Amino acid sequence: RTRSCFFLSFFPLAVVVAALSTRLGSSCRSYVPRRFIGDSGAVAVPVEQSATASLRLVRLERSQDQARSIFGTMTATASPPPSLDPGQAGQIWRQQALEGFEEKVKALGSGEGSDGGDGGNGELAALMEQVRRLTAELDDLYVRQESTEDSGALKRWWHDGEYDAGRADAWNDEGLAACEEGRRTGQLSGPLTSPTPASSLPACFSSYGRAFECFTEAIRLHPQSAVYHCNRSLAGLKLGRYDLALEDARNAIARREGYISAHVRAGKASMGLGDGEGAKKYFEEAARLDEGCKAAAKGLRDAERLLATRRAQEAANVAKGNACVRPRLPWTVDELSSGTCGTLEETATRLIAAEGMLRAVGPGQGYKVAGAMYDKAECLILLGRYAQAIEYMKGMDGVGGEHVAEMRYLRAEAAWRRGDLESALVLLEGMKDIEKCFELERAVRGYRDAIDHIRTLLRDGMDSEAITRCDELMAEGGIAASVCGGLVAVILRHRAKGYCQRRCWVEAQADLDACLEVNAEDVEAIRERADVLRERGLYTEYFLSLQGMKRVAPGMPGLAALIEDAARLASTEDGVDQRAASGQEGMTPTRASGSITSFEVLGVQRGATIVEVRRKYLKLAAQWHPDKWPGKPETDLKAAEAKFKAIKDAYEDLTG
Repeated sequence: RTRSCFFLSFFPLAVVVAALSTRLGSSCRSYVPRRFIGDSGAVAVPVEQSATASLRLVRLERSQDQARSIFGTMTATASPPPSLDPGQAGQIWRQQALEGFEEKVKALGSGEGSDGGDGGNGELAALMEQVRRLTAELDDLYVRQESTEDSGALKRWWHDGEYDAGRADAWNDEGLAACEEGRRTGQLSGPLTSPTPASSLPACFSSYGRAFECFTEAIRLHPQSAVYHCNRSLAGLKLGRYDLALEDARNAIARREGYISAHVRAGKASMGLGDGEGAKKYFEEAARLDEGCKAAAKGLRDAERLLATRRAQEAANVAKGNACVRPRLPWTVDELSSGTCGTLEETATRLIAAEGMLRAVGPGQGYKVAGAMYDKAECLILLGRYAQAIEYMKGMDGVGGEHVAEMRYLRAEAAWRRGDLESALVLLEGMKDIEKCFELERAVRGYRDAIDHIRTLLRDGMDSEAITRCDELMAEGGIAASVCGGLVAVILRHRAKGYCQRRCWVEAQADLDACLEVNAEDVEAIRERADVLRERGLYTEYFLSLQGMKRVAPGMPGLAALIEDAARLASTEDGVDQRAASGQEGMTPTRASGSITSFEVLGVQRGATIVEVRRKYLKLAAQWHPDKWPGKPETDLKAAEAKFKAIKDAYEDLTG
């Protein structure tokens, strides 16, 4: 913190407090801290307590007694409260002192010993107003020092500097000497894009690095100097840290209008970041301030060349993007198993490589490697990170915008794979002349029509036909859940509705669990799963499911009432299960009955309770349900189906 600034700000308050103490008499001297008045004895801290302090003590003791009566022995083992920060302690002391002064002033103004003159009361009112103002200023200073933001903007790193102009000049001189040494020893060719051994660094690197540190210290000691910011911008340019150089140049311009060197360095930093438009603006302003500035004239020529190169590259990117020559993304199990499209591990490796290439060219220069940007978007889609892919494509600068055919295709791929079929069809309109877009539109339209038909079957009460159609849709399309998770979740959710209408709660829960594995924030699936759990009497899980919905959809109407009902049911279920399991309160646990084979299939002992059988069944059903085995060999899938059927038959036999 800026301690010198803090104490200087407190000094006027101490002076006003001393004046007010003299006016009010010795009865209020307890509100003046000794360290701010001095040790000469002018203001001493009395031992006796005031009536107000005594009243506060009585209230505190009553509160403590009430706390002990409520929490019992918990207060004896509770950890002591953390010690106050000095700034917090100062806030509390100032507030208490202000309240005490206000009470004394009120008593003095209305008491018998007052002189009754308006002048005296007016003087007291003015002093109190000054105390309030200074107290508020100190509190505001403390809050701003502790906050990460200042006046709505992020605090600068020099916020807590010591403000010593003399030492700042010394550091600045040392930084200029280091820059001169770096100029003599050589010139850096650009930013270091990968870790480089110290022995391989250019000789001037350490000189400019030292200069950067010196200018940093100068700014910390005197942040209002535009020269120090401008000098650090120079060091940043030499080190290839164009982002820091641009920030420093802007800080210098903000502190001194018409600073030509700062505008030139801001233009050079913008050039390093690939921002030709920004660089042109800075160089034009520098040329306006000094028509003979050679650096500004050269910078303008360089900026124009950069802009011309970028326009030509972007035009080529648009032409290539409209041609839509990149291969179609896979979505079936056969396409993934063929190996031509690569495994998910290989896709993740491609994503890492694309991100590395984009980092290497620097921010704002992705237009130079448009292929890497497309690679990143495709990999995000294939890895099931649809929302991230859509957000990334919004900021793909340099490929011609979202209306380029390749961009529309990729956005449609992300939309339908996450289950938004209508948006995908809108994006693919008018692109039938492109083969991969035509194939995708035909497939998406087929899935959309099939799901609409399933909804109609469910609405008409034809639940068995709806379930069969869902199974056929999964099999006919050969959809790979790993790359089309959103669409698979939509189909599973509709099949679960069919199971619910048939009152097949176990199968419905299995489908909804698989749906939530794809998208844990699917509100509709969470709600339907909660209803299934309630129907099955699994009230604890019902309560937990509603708690999950509270996290993803806190504003859902009626959710609070549902959670309250679930909590009541869960407490009842737990009490019954515990009493039944232990045989307390005259309750006998319900035992499962059935064939020995059924007990062996579920892996429970003979004589197990219904509760134990149900828990074991849920665990095995979640493991062996056929939908948990997508993409597996046919033999494994058939084995899983047989195992699941045996588990289901055993459960029905034991719970009859």
